[in-house]
Amino acid sequence: MGRLGGVAPRRRQACNDAQCRRAAKNLGRKKIRLRKDHLTAYQGKVWRNAMARMVARSRMTGLKEAMALGYQQALSYKDEYESRAC
Repeated sequence: MGRLGGVAPRRRQACNDAQCRRAAKNLGRKKIRLRKDHLTAYQGKVWRNAMARMVARSRMTGLKEAMALGYQQALSYKDEYESRAC
């Protein structure tokens, strides 16, 4: 609850740990789904499926989210490099 505790301490008290974990997990899933959709539009289903397999290896939502972001950024850099090299 980090920053929320400093900004809205009453809200922190109202939110129990299970609720907060569920909310964080759902937000992480939404971010991963957006990254998958972006990869599908940008590279196609092959890259999307590769990212999905890689992200599925982790059990921690935060780590999954970071892996999805890193994979998407790596592909973007790769494409930028390849387009400039030609």
